[in-house]
Amino acid sequence: MRRAAALVGAAALVLAVVPIAARMSADRRADAWFADDPDTVLRLADQLAASMAEGTHPSDFSTGDARFDGEWALVSCQMTTIALGGLLPTYPDREAAWRPAIHACATWLATAEARAFGTAAWGEDGALDVPEDHVHAYLGWTNTALWIAARVGEEAAAEAGRALSDQLARRVHDRPLRELQTYPGETYPPDISTVIASLALDGRYPEEVASLLARFRADAIDPDTGLVRQTLDPRTGAPGRARGSGTTVSAWFLGHADPGLSRELSAAARATLRDDVLGFGGVREVPAGTPGVADIDSGPVLFGLSVSASGFGLAAARRLGDDAWHRELYRSAHLAGVEHGGWFVLGGSLGNAILLAQLTSPKGVTVPKTSAGLLCYRHVQDRVEVLIVHPGGPFFEGREEGVWTLPKGELDPGEEPLDAAFREFAEETGFPAPDRSTILELGTIRQKSGKIVHGYAVRHDVDPGTLVSGTFELEWPRKSGRIEHFPEVDRAAWTTPEHAATLLNPAQVDFLTRLKELLDASTDP
Repeated sequence: MRRAAALVGAAALVLAVVPIAARMSADRRADAWFADDPDTVLRLADQLAASMAEGTHPSDFSTGDARFDGEWALVSCQMTTIALGGLLPTYPDREAAWRPAIHACATWLATAEARAFGTAAWGEDGALDVPEDHVHAYLGWTNTALWIAARVGEEAAAEAGRALSDQLARRVHDRPLRELQTYPGETYPPDISTVIASLALDGRYPEEVASLLARFRADAIDPDTGLVRQTLDPRTGAPGRARGSGTTVSAWFLGHADPGLSRELSAAARATLRDDVLGFGGVREVPAGTPGVADIDSGPVLFGLSVSASGFGLAAARRLGDDAWHRELYRSAHLAGVEHGGWFVLGGSLGNAILLAQLTSPKGVTVPKTSAGLLCYRHVQDRVEVLIVHPGGPFFEGREEGVWTLPKGELDPGEEPLDAAFREFAEETGFPAPDRSTILELGTIRQKSGKIVHGYAVRHDVDPGTLVSGTFELEWPRKSGRIEHFPEVDRAAWTTPEHAATLLNPAQVDFLTRLKELLDASTDP
């Protein structure tokens, strides 16, 4: 009996000590992630980039269902692109290491093979012209990644993204939310959130985005819990259950379109679904006390906690700035994923891509930055030319298409956009100030980063060779301790609007179109 008691006591001690030790180890890592510690971020990012350097394929998965194999391959590449593409502007010295994975994934996502599982369900390729009520909402996952890739210079991704956005915007225009089907007869609001995110990142469809957000609030969110309904009946609109996986997924994607709504959904998940076992936190798939559910959306459910909801819950905790909740969730990821050397051994490339994307998502509610810029134009014989500038610094060195810009900059507190545009023009170029009497308002655009840009056209002729730009400081190479000075812009050039459209940040091309319309309607010789 004494021996048995001793064994029981030893077992109890192990059960008490192991969770404490695991928590201590996980907490150090969790705090490093929450602080965006570069060494911690890069350890996982570098390994993911290496594992996905050649992309992936549905044959890499064996779920037993061809549709799920295709979905998992798509999400692996999509999350890899979003995670590495989102981090690259912060870590430009990782360009050579990460570019192969970004390029391979973005290239594959634009292929018919990547859509094959959806094509099999619908009997048609959703990236092509199809009936307007055949939405193929799963393509929002693809399109979101394409636009993140476009932000870091993947021109083919930008081209594919524009074409896909055009198709999606046409199909979702003024259509009831219940009709925005992922597969025939299946409407999933979380997938609709990806469509909203992708169109917001595109920036050319602000009215469609605003309308979709209004419809999402009205039809996809359960008014009693604030959680997202997992399904809607495409014929009647009858809602399915509000669930954790759909709520946290939607919260993450909608951060690209409506950070305030993203925060609301994150807070609803925390208030209603937060739970833990011995301090290891998770997000329940359904509220406590209601019948459980486990499927491909939730992933395995253990003690009511959903793998999918908990993984995306890391981003929700960051969105709320809740380090305590983030720490609880990370403990579970650390333990269940068998984290070793920064890599989650049981997660594979898919799990690690998802975790990297969630662990580096924005903290707090981000307010879109606002800039203003001047588009100078001149008449040369029978044609119009516009003045554009190339940004300075190591990240843009050697890059041409998609990175040129108007001379522009952020507004100071209380500053009027037009005043900011003239100030930034002087600071970035050193050119003489234009005559304000020739100003034409070009309205606003939204860049892929979410930044709002006010544009103004002005008739003004300057010599690009007299450019004298202001400078900025940057530690370069990163972690070298050496501070270098770089020009805000390193070149200016006059060119035709047609050529400028191939060089400008894609969102700014709309300014060229608006200038042409204004000049065509004016008597300006």
